[in-house]
Amino acid sequence: MKVFIQGLRDGEYPVEIDSKVENIPELPEELIGVVRLIGTMKILHKRYTIQAKILSRAKFICDISLEDFEEDLECDFSISLVASNILATDKKDRDDSESSENFIFEDEKYINLTSEIREELIVNLPLKRVAPKYREKSLEDIYPQFVEKKKAKTKKDSEFDDRWSTLKNLKFN
Repeated sequence: MKVFIQGLRDGEYPVEIDSKVENIPELPEELIGVVRLIGTMKILHKRYTIQAKILSRAKFICDISLEDFEEDLECDFSISLVASNILATDKKDRDDSESSENFIFEDEKYINLTSEIREELIVNLPLKRVAPKYREKSLEDIYPQFVEKKKAKTKKDSEFDDRWSTLKNLKFN
């Protein structure tokens, strides 16, 4: 997913990129369809700042009912890059991917955002995957037959058996 920047001057530009999920490497299998980036890019001297939203669709298995369901994902995306041949070369030589600064070469035609978009999508996948029709319901509402059995079982377990009373007197050193 690349943004064309060659020949652009200072100012604000709309950014809209679409890519099929299959074209983005190492994307989780839950994501389906098209990944879309919509936002704006501001250029000031040699700094490129992109503020956008990432839109995608995902297919999950509900943690409660084990039903398949699809859901739209939307996450905020923001990145700032500086065009500098010296700093881009230095960062490339160091291979320091943990640095918070992003540098590109001054003569680049595109800004490649594929890895940043992939990371943002992965981080924004929900941990608890519950189908929309079960989100506002309690477990008692969904499976009342299992809740009644559980209440009966806990009542039976709470009854004390006198045969074990002598074990209370054991003392460990």
